[in-house]
Amino acid sequence: MQSSSSRLSVTHLQALERARDGEFVSSPQSSSPGQSARPREAAPENRHFTLVVRQARFTDVPGLARIERVYPLLQPQLTLSGYNASASVVASRIPRSTDRPVVMIAASNGNPIAFADFKPSLPDRRWLLQAVGASTGVYDPGPVWAEILTAAIRQAGMSGVKRLFAHASSGSNVYVALREAGFAPYANETIYVADAPQTMGAHVAMREQESSDTWAIHQLHNASVPRDVIYAEALTSHAWDISNSRRPSSPQTSGWLADGPGDLQAYARVTSDRGVHALDVSFRPGAVKAGAALLDALLRKLRLERRITRVYVTVRGYQQEIESALVRMGFTPGLTQELLVRYTAVQVRAVTLEASSQHVELGDRVPSQAPSVLTVTPRVSSTE
Repeated sequence: MQSSSSRLSVTHLQALERARDGEFVSSPQSSSPGQSARPREAAPENRHFTLVVRQARFTDVPGLARIERVYPLLQPQLTLSGYNASASVVASRIPRSTDRPVVMIAASNGNPIAFADFKPSLPDRRWLLQAVGASTGVYDPGPVWAEILTAAIRQAGMSGVKRLFAHASSGSNVYVALREAGFAPYANETIYVADAPQTMGAHVAMREQESSDTWAIHQLHNASVPRDVIYAEALTSHAWDISNSRRPSSPQTSGWLADGPGDLQAYARVTSDRGVHALDVSFRPGAVKAGAALLDALLRKLRLERRITRVYVTVRGYQQEIESALVRMGFTPGLTQELLVRYTAVQVRAVTLEASSQHVELGDRVPSQAPSVLTVTPRVSSTE
């Protein structure tokens, strides 16, 4: 039974692996045979062209619908909700929306040939790269993406954004473009997949997240994450807030906690869209059994209350202790990706000025004298 589930999972993982290998993932196919605009090519003879990088407009929607290669980078979230670049452009133009996407494009002769789609998180002043796309034929899209990313960094800085984040597989064209634009890796993660996960019946006292739990979850995060990652992400307690859409067809998110003696031991968040579920888990150092038990109990709950067609679990590199438990549950390791960050401003250190020692020669002391206006003139007596 486990091997059959693994085979199905591996087949589905190929869609995620294509983004790592730089292959086509998903996009509305273009029927137009001609692509006049070509970016810088990998061949010795490069073609020169005029490239305009700007924010997408409504008039760019038809051109974005013809983009040949689209890479949804925000995984596994976009696997649940799906991705459409044209829909992001429409959403980005909605007035008075607090979470409008920011879609930057590169156009040649007025036609979009590449784009980068960012998802803002205004409470924490950050942008998250959702997807990129290009119609460059046989030519490398990396240089065009690098130009778009550089322009997006400037736009983010002028908008008050402090950090931009991205996910990309090491060695891919997207990863190379991100590094060229100044993004730096700070962690990595692996997405595990199972079509029919098995449960072990582990016992754990599990309860659903309440609004008052965000501070305790944030403290658990700070205790279980390496310092370098904490400094890179700089998350606040807003990161653990849960706000679901009222639309019945939209994915729903919930959080679950495993309390221990004195402190919170583990936390898991699950986003569900019909029968597909994406989970991530946090646990204190030395409490890997509590984290595995929480996942096990959550899978049993999903099986009883919802149907399960596929489950994704995201595990970061510093959480490798839980990987053996996932394998016992029937999960298969799939896409491995790097987490990258780009700061929009250089941090300035406070400089302490030290007074230099100087030799000063003092002259003779000047006797104190009162101003002449204050000098009392002795009165001359009339008898003198």
